[in-house]
Amino acid sequence: MEKRIEPTIPLQLWYLTIKNFKSKIREFGQLIWIFGYPLVFLFLFKFAYGQAIWEVMAPGVIILGPVVLISQLAGHFAEEKESGTLQRLITTPVSRQSILLSGLFSQLIVAAIQIVLMLLLSFLFQADIHPNAN
Repeated sequence: MEKRIEPTIPLQLWYLTIKNFKSKIREFGQLIWIFGYPLVFLFLFKFAYGQAIWEVMAPGVIILGPVVLISQLAGHFAEEKESGTLQRLITTPVSRQSILLSGLFSQLIVAAIQIVLMLLLSFLFQADIHPNAN
């Protein structure tokens, strides 16, 4: 009889993180919200207020995106509960800690992509961001 090997917690966490990340990028509306929301602020401050205001506001706009994503974590778990996915996950041998951390890590992956995109666009729009500014 073959012995079944259960995946370890980091492996379970990795699989759940990938599942959550895929569910985020599959929906077109989510992609618009994730990347469009900070881009609207980027264009608003750059073109509506000019270069001087843009240089002051660029770091705040870069941080704004991940902060919004953190608030979407609750919405993600509400959608999983509504669809029944969360109930099925709880009945599997996956810890609740892994379920929560996988949601957080998938949000962090999206936030990292968003920050890199915003930094590249800030560089293209010639924002002179000083690291020692308050």
